[in-house]
Parts: sequence; C-alpha cells; structure tokens
Amino acid sequence: MKPAHFILAVILAVFCAAPPRAAAETPQRPQQVEDALARGFAMAQRKQWGLAIKYFKAAQQGAPTDPVALLNLALAYDKAGGRELIAAAWFKAFLAVAPNANNAAAVHKRILELDTQSEIQIQKILETITGAVAQLPANVNKIPFQDIVSQANALTGNLSVARQTMPPAGGASEKFWAPAYIASAQAKGGNMVQAKQTAQQIKWKRAQAWALAEVAVIQAIHKDFIGASVTASEIKSNLERSWVFSRIAALRARAGDVIGAQAMLAQIDEHRIAHRTIAEAAVAEGLARSGDSENAAKIMAGAQGALGKIKDFTDRLTATVQIVRTQAALKNFELAAATTAAMPAGHQKYTALRAIAEAKGDIGGSEAYRWAAFAARAEANSHLGKIDVLLNAAKGQAPADSIIALGKAAGSRARLLEAFRRQD
Repeated sequence: MKPAHFILAVILAVFCAAPPRAAAETPQRPQQVEDALARGFAMAQRKQWGLAIKYFKAAQQGAPTDPVALLNLALAYDKAGGRELIAAAWFKAFLAVAPNANNAAAVHKRILELDTQSEIQIQKILETITGAVAQLPANVNKIPFQDIVSQANALTGNLSVARQTMPPAGGASEKFWAPAYIASAQAKGGNMVQAKQTAQQIKWKRAQAWALAEVAVIQAIHKDFIGASVTASEIKSNLERSWVFSRIAALRARAGDVIGAQAMLAQIDEHRIAHRTIAEAAVAEGLARSGDSENAAKIMAGAQGALGKIKDFTDRLTATVQIVRTQAALKNFELAAATTAAMPAGHQKYTALRAIAEAKGDIGGSEAYRWAAFAARAEANSHLGKIDVLLNAAKGQAPADSIIALGKAAGSRARLLEAFRRQD
C-alpha cells in the first residue's frame, strides 16, 4: 500500500474498516501537489485539522479534480467540525470524479449524515431564538425580534411557524423582511400564485422589490418566461428590475430561446452596464450553441469591451463568468482558460472552470467544479462554526443581542442548506 493510501485509510477508519482506495488509478501529479498532500497527511496524523485543510486545499488547487486531494480535503473539514456542508460539498466533488471508488457508499452515507446534522443545528438555533424572545423585558418592543424569528423559519421552510410569528400588519414599523422570505419560500415550493400575492401585499418597497425579483427568477427557472417578465415589470426598483431581466435573458438563452432573450435586453437600463453585459454575453452563448458563431462573436466583442467598465468588483466577476461560458460555447477554450486564470480564487472561478469542463463534455469535472464552487461560497460564510460554541456565546449576551446574532446565523445556515439540497 502506498504511503498516501495508508494515511487515507487511517483517516477513513471512521467510515469503514477496510482500507479504501480513492480511485482505481491516480494520474501523475505535479511535485508541488505531492508535497502539499504529504504535508496534509502529516498534519492529519497529528489531528491538526486546520493545517491539514490548508495543505489539502493547496493540493486541490494544484490538481482540482484529483480524487485523493478532494477526499482528504473533505475528511479534514469533517474532522475539524463546524463546517458540515463544506465537508459534504467536497465529498460530493470526490464522488463526481471517482463514482466507482470502493468507499463510495460510505462517503454517500456520510454526506447524508452531514446534511442531517446541519438541519438539526439550525433547529437548535431556532429553539434558542424563540426562548430568547420570550425572555425579553415587557417594556421592549418585540416586533423587530418577531420579524427575525419569522425570517429564520421562512428560510428553513417552516412556513406555518413563519406566518404565526410574523409581526402584525400595521405595527410600529412596516420595514419587515419576513413576508419577503415567505414569498420566496412559497415560490420555491411551486406555489407561484400565492407567492406573488404575498409579495404584492408587502408595504415596504425595498422588501417588495426583492420578493418580486425572487418570484420572477423562480418563474424563469421553471421556464415560465412570460410570467417572469410580467412579474419583473411590476418591480419598482430600477436596480432590482434590471437585474431580474438580466437573469431572465440568461435563462431564456440557455433554454434555446435566443429571440426571447434578446427581447429582454430592451428592458434593462442602459446605465446598468453589468446587467446588460451579462445578458448580451448570454445571448451570444445562445447563438453559439445554435450554430450562429458569427453573430455570437460580434455580440461577444461588445460584451467583452464593456467588461472593463463595470465598477463593482462582484458584478464584474459575475459578468466574467458569463463571458467564459460564451467563450467555451464558441469552443475558444484557450481564451476561456486564460480569462479564468486571471480571476481571483473563489466560487466564481470554480463556476467558470465548470463552464469550460461542461463545454468539453467532461461531466465528472463539471460536477466536481460545481461542488467546489459551493464549498468556496460556504467557506466565505462568517456564520458557520461549531454549534456549541455559537450557542454558548449567545448565552453570555443580552437577549436582544443574542436574537440578532442567532437570527443571522440561522438564516445564513438555512440558505446554505437549501442551496446544497437544491443542487442535488
């Protein structure tokens, strides 16, 4: 047994008694990847999980679809604790490139356990929040805290509880987010009519715009492009409306409705350069996939020229991902790879790499990058951590402060869990 596989077997003893193999064959690795793996194994033997993560992550970045790097990175996150969905995502990435590994069943079982643990932890946070609200002094206005409890329950899919805990209409403040989250949950559950009604009844314009945007995008995901466009046209926020029409344009183009996608361009404010660039590049992608490479290249030239004019860093990265998608659709893989290489590390870069792998027909690689993107997004979440530490910290705070902190943690974790399950 090779040393790497010996260490792998030791770490995996929690999963199965027999020493597993990461994959039937392991490709030749660059020396820096071998060195990073060796350091990771050494740290894992010493149960220095933070350092093991550091080195296994370096190995994975040097060889993004290497099954040994992916599996050991997942294991290190799992053993470190407090980041269950990150570990589960890396396990998913491993299974994408090594579906026939002899430990695949054990890994899949562990993914389900981590998913369940995450949901149980969210429920514990919700129970703690509810208890903290009950402890608020009688002279404290409970309406803002009721909104937090309702938000958290809506994000976890507990719509009946979310409605029960929602602040009463006409209260001291109408600036509530809970109805918007309820509308979003209704739409995700397939009840578009009720979701839209809930959104339309929201009095705070900012929350209403967000809720209508959520409903419109979900309608478009379900290919109800006409309904999505009607909902989007009701959004009073110019910024939110332009973003939604950009998303609808991209989804229509990917569904093969290039003409419909082009029609969406007229609905996007010309001053929203990022939104227009994304939509134009998506139209070019649709044209490229339909075989009209000439017109696709023309539109792409304009989109690429506008990329440098986007001031917001995150918006520019999002637009860059779409540019890469189109470059890959045009089979210009060298340019797509160069564009991606210039992107900073993070979930957008993995998403771009996924687009390239997808265009090349590399299904396993595409799936691995998809889960790597999720893991990178989750890694940036400041509300993850060991549940006991979080709850103990809340006990040392005033009830009002603990409600706010725990509400953010519950909502953030719930969004991640919902996104994780949605990608299944």
